[in-house]
Amino acid sequence: MHQRMSLATEQDFPLPVLPRTARWRPNSLSGSTVVGELDLSAIYADYRSRRGGRPAYDPQMMVSLLLYGYCVGIASSRKIERATYEQVPFRVLAANQHPDHDTICTFRGRHLEAQARQEQGEEDDKEENRLPEATGQPPPEPDDRA
Repeated sequence: MHQRMSLATEQDFPLPVLPRTARWRPNSLSGSTVVGELDLSAIYADYRSRRGGRPAYDPQMMVSLLLYGYCVGIASSRKIERATYEQVPFRVLAANQHPDHDTICTFRGRHLEAQARQEQGEEDDKEENRLPEATGQPPPEPDDRA
């Protein structure tokens, strides 16, 4: 069975004439820790099911780039790509890799929108289960017609 590998994403890498990047990682880059709390298993499963092509960028790194970009007001995939060359926080999150803007855009369209819908559906389910209790109404009877 062919397994698709992700590119390495070591976020502590040397830059010429500068200290190691781990010292530059400000607290505001805790987005990568937030991403670590997300359930990205559906995205990883999608990557495992694909065959051929070059190794993919690590989904956790891609999500970190997008979330940090949104947090600092950069949503354009072209601007995020440029930021991986020009801005230290993006460069650290990308582990000194530079995903193409088309790759960022495709990743966003394929995975993040589906992830958001999945999480929104889970929240809606929780709300539906709380609603009868909050209004004082009895819960709906289960449908026995099957």
